[in-house]
Amino acid sequence: DYVHIQAKHPHLESKKQRDGDGNLVGCQDHRFPPLLETKLGMPVILLANINPEAGLVNGSQGRIVGYSPHEPLMQARQRRLQASGEFGHLEEHQIVCWMEQQTPDFPLPIVEFENGEQCPVYPVCQDTELGDPPPFSVVARTQIPLLPAWAITIHKSQGMTLEKVVVNLDHIFEPQMAYVALSRARSLKGLKVVSRVGLQALQERG
Repeated sequence: DYVHIQAKHPHLESKKQRDGDGNLVGCQDHRFPPLLETKLGMPVILLANINPEAGLVNGSQGRIVGYSPHEPLMQARQRRLQASGEFGHLEEHQIVCWMEQQTPDFPLPIVEFENGEQCPVYPVCQDTELGDPPPFSVVARTQIPLLPAWAITIHKSQGMTLEKVVVNLDHIFEPQMAYVALSRARSLKGLKVVSRVGLQALQERG
């Protein structure tokens, strides 16, 4: 996690505090998890647009099929950071810092996606600008942009487009929640609704 609060934004100073695990308060609602544990065969969802041309975007589903050493990526990122000079991009710098904290044999997960694409998933830095007027304050988190996909909440699924999804509506308390959940599916073929009472309640309200 990274934070820079401008002097003109004293009301944002609380964003610099850290919780008991060392995570920034300013990143509490970040879509990247502070800690990611993976295993071979684990279903995952992609949380970033890493290769739109190949269809690898936010919400792409896949499965971890192996691991790749991160050292070649580390060297490439360091060269890019050096070439960018004194005013290099924040994201690039944070990715290099993230990888420097890993052990030399740290592996990157290789994911086979539903569309047949297979590749290692690299860390991504996602930042948020805060405060007004500019220049803005910044909070950022660097992480491998994957989420375990055995199950996720409706809240975390917002903005995703999923090829295959099983939706449980038993605990919805607003019809809008059902809409968000059901509309994640790319097609009816890839949607399955599992519900004892949620769908009935939705029909009664409709």
